[in-house]
Parts: sequence; structure tokens; C-alpha cells
Amino acid sequence: MMLIFPPPPSPSNIYEHGLTYTTCHSDCLSQEHVHLALWGWIFSLSKLVEFGDTVFIVLRKSPLSFLHWYHHITVSMYTWYSLTSRPSPSALSNWFGGMNYTVHTFMYSYYAIRAAGYKLSPRIAKVTSTPLQSSHPLLSLLPLQCITVLQLSQMFIGIIINLISWHKASSGDTSCMFRYDLFYLAGALYSSYTILFLNFFYQRYIKKATPKAVHANGIVR
Repeated sequence: MMLIFPPPPSPSNIYEHGLTYTTCHSDCLSQEHVHLALWGWIFSLSKLVEFGDTVFIVLRKSPLSFLHWYHHITVSMYTWYSLTSRPSPSALSNWFGGMNYTVHTFMYSYYAIRAAGYKLSPRIAKVTSTPLQSSHPLLSLLPLQCITVLQLSQMFIGIIINLISWHKASSGDTSCMFRYDLFYLAGALYSSYTILFLNFFYQRYIKKATPKAVHANGIVR
């Protein structure tokens, strides 16, 4: 999807109009780019497909963490609510959707590579297995940890973008595509995700992490 529908807003749009503009205005909602609405629907449908990994976890009788099902269910509910409710459009959905499928592209690509049986090349494995690992867990960011860091980055950016959009709309800019219902929902969700993912990172990769435990347990999808 990233190759066909680049993550909105595009870097060129940010460069041309500024970051604040992209939190209040969406090209995807204009008549000139109305075809991009199709990809919005496809993205929403992809949230249902992503429940497939939950099915596999259940069928394998593996533990299903609170973070896993909470994240899946609430993201799906927010996505469908923001798409189907019609008080007014919101540019925030453009940002949130773009970040979500960008992170998931890397994450599920990694899972596909692992499922196909590919492993790290000896050269990469040597680089990621330095003596520094024993001195501090954060210095040994293997693919699983890197994906979790990418997810956390998404949460922090989401909170910042949400606040920028609110500040712009509350300053009296009537042209800002802003909705208070989505602002409060996104604020609650991103805040809870940040807390849960930080706790997950600490518990899995710092407090109890060993090479075997990390590879056996994986990350929250």
C-alpha cells in the first residue's frame, strides 16, 4: 500500500505549506484528490484483515496480551468511526492513518520474512551481537526492539500532531479541518498506547530480556 499510496501528508506538502498546515488541511479530502478516498476505505478494511494474527495466536493457544487485543480493537473502532461519522472531515485522520500503515508495512514485512525462514546474515548478526549488549539492553536493538521503538515513535508523534491541530483550531482558524470528538478520542488512545508500549518495552527488553526470551515472545502486533 505504501508504494501505491504514499504516507500522507507527503514531505513535499509539509515543505511547501508547513507542518501546522498539514494538521488542519488534507489533500485527500479535496476534489482534485477524491480518488484517494478509495485508499481510505481500503485502509479501513485492512484493520479487519489485521485481526488475522490474533486468530493465529488463539489457534496456537499462545497467551494473548491485553496490549495486543486492546490495540487492535480500539484502532479498528477509531478508524471506522472517523471514516463513517459525518459531522465534518478531519485532517488528523490523514496523519494517523499514514503513520499507522507505514509502521505496519515494516512490521508485517518483517514477520513475512521471518515466516519464510530467512535469518539475519552473519555480517549483520555480528554487528548486532557486540559486547555492548551485556552492558546495557538498550544498546542491542535487534529487529524486534526496533519495531517496538518505531511503534512508540508513532505514539509520540500522534500526541504532538493532535495538540498542534487543536492549538491551530482553538486559535480561531475556521478553515482548519478539526473535530473535537476525534481530538479527544485520539488523545485518549495515543496516551494509553504510549503508556502500554513503554511498559511493554521495559518488561520485555530491559527488565527480563534475554536473547532467547525476546525471540520466543516476539512483539505486540
